[in-house]
Amino acid sequence: KGMHPVFSLGTKRDMKEMMDRANREDLEDTVLLALWDFAGQDVFYSMHHLFLTKTGVYLLVFDIRVLLQPDSGKDALSYLTFWANSINLHAPEAPLLLAATFCQSIEAKESLMHVHKVLAPILKKTSQIVQNEKHSVAFFPIDNKDQTGIGYLRSVIENVLRQDNANAEEIPVSWLLLLDEMLLSRRNRNYLHYSMVKDIAKRNGILAATELDQILTLFHDRGMVVHLTSTEALKSIVTINPQWLINCLSSVIRDASLHPFEIDEIHNLGLEKDVELLFHQALASRDILEYVWKNEQVDFLLNLMERLMLLSPWGFDKNECYLIP
Repeated sequence: KGMHPVFSLGTKRDMKEMMDRANREDLEDTVLLALWDFAGQDVFYSMHHLFLTKTGVYLLVFDIRVLLQPDSGKDALSYLTFWANSINLHAPEAPLLLAATFCQSIEAKESLMHVHKVLAPILKKTSQIVQNEKHSVAFFPIDNKDQTGIGYLRSVIENVLRQDNANAEEIPVSWLLLLDEMLLSRRNRNYLHYSMVKDIAKRNGILAATELDQILTLFHDRGMVVHLTSTEALKSIVTINPQWLINCLSSVIRDASLHPFEIDEIHNLGLEKDVELLFHQALASRDILEYVWKNEQVDFLLNLMERLMLLSPWGFDKNECYLIP
């Protein structure tokens, strides 16, 4: 698996449709979400912080049976602790809910309290975990087989969202029209150059560069686009299809046993040594990067990975190489 963004953004096609939707009573109180499913394999850990935004609501899901097993419980708790720490580091104010699957295997309330005690090391480190008031524990027992607890969990998530005043923030119609036009471009584009976004903004009456930067920051924080501004190279690209970005990073940060290269193609291109260097010494040559990224926005992606500390220039080789930590 990889990280998969599942968007539910309620995109408005034009002004008339948008105003019609806004005036409908049944949609006045609607909450629309952008849902992300993060990969759990440790090979992907290094890229998660790119997508952990401070305005998100996080749901940490674990198998309650694994946590309670003597031989696997310690590893499961370590895994949960890693995620809780990562979310606390990158989104310290964001609500975090713990969901325990396969809860039908432990129906007694005493068992739920036991799980609560097992989770104590995590609970002591962060105050952002949302409590389950119905069962008086710090997690939400659910079971997909018969939908046990699913409805209650959804209602709690919705309540948490509605308690965040930022989610009720009103923004100009012109900002929404800009977002719509940008996202409609996903049909045939993965990203837009900043200059293109600037032109779209002008068509919708947004003329000031400071306002445009404010808009893009909001959309980035809300998970609708990815736009980083720490360097001019990063600022020049607005990613409107985050899956493209994920695929590019995953093509380099990959598990060879799960995602091997096509051997015949690699042989025909003369990249066998480059692949061996990547998997055995964690060194990526410029040639292998141009290959996996299809020669598209290579400098931008290199800049992105370097700023995110996902790679570092390797100066001990006559050829251009990068160390992948």
